Amino acid sequence: MTLFVAILAFTFSYGAAHAVSLDWEGKKCVIVDGSFKVCKPDSEWDTQKTQDNSRPIKWVLHKKDVNPVIWLRYDENVSGQTAHDYAKVLRGSLESRGVDVQKTTNLVIKGRNVSIIEGKNSSNDLKYLVGVWRNKAKGFSLECTANPGDFEDYRDACMTAIESVKIVSELH
Repeated sequence: MTLFVAILAFTFSYGAAHAVSLDWEGKKCVIVDGSFKVCKPDSEWDTQKTQDNSRPIKWVLHKKDVNPVIWLRYDENVSGQTAHDYAKVLRGSLESRGVDVQKTTNLVIKGRNVSIIEGKNSSNDLKYLVGVWRNKAKGFSLECTANPGDFEDYRDACMTAIESVKIVSELH
């Protein structure tokens, strides 16, 4: 019993020590762990904070049967040297979740390497557009999902959020 309590206490102290810091700039933008700044596409998207440090925020547009969602995903310890390396890891993660990755495009947006992953998950009937960044040992992605029939209606909003990302150390 004592060992169980010690393991439980360690687990809670470890999780508490690694809580993600979210510093809001108004109602639209947030700085994640002092590393990345990201803004939702516009005020129509509902901000929902979660208790999951790897997915601390999602933005939902309440419009149709299947609401489009933008998940902010965060990883504190990523491998590889670039956003493109990290995108390979995320591609594997998406595939393990049932996403058929159709295309990965490596771009430079605002002077930063960004990978854009596109795919579709037939089991939940969602189309995916994922922007991927890396800064030091931290990785970050915005995962946009919507019904395939409506996805093109929301692509610009997803790209607006993806293009809003800035590395905080580069803001000054």
